[in-house]
Amino acid sequence: IHIGDSPADIEAANKTGTTSILVQTTPYDFCKSEYQNPAFTFSNLKDNFDDFVSVVQTGRATCSYYKSN
Repeated sequence: IHIGDSPADIEAANKTGTTSILVQTTPYDFCKSEYQNPAFTFSNLKDNFDDFVSVVQTGRATCSYYKSN
């Protein structure tokens, strides 16, 4: 699992075949095309802690994550 907040983090995760988690805690414009598709996108790890733990344990986020996306 690769956790990051920049386009380079997501690119590195995708290039190495790891699960990418984008945490939107920096001033980047997260809607721009410079971001490759991360496996998961969290606004922050405090609010998405249960989803993060679920990804680590099972490779999937919680059901509420998928309903909101």
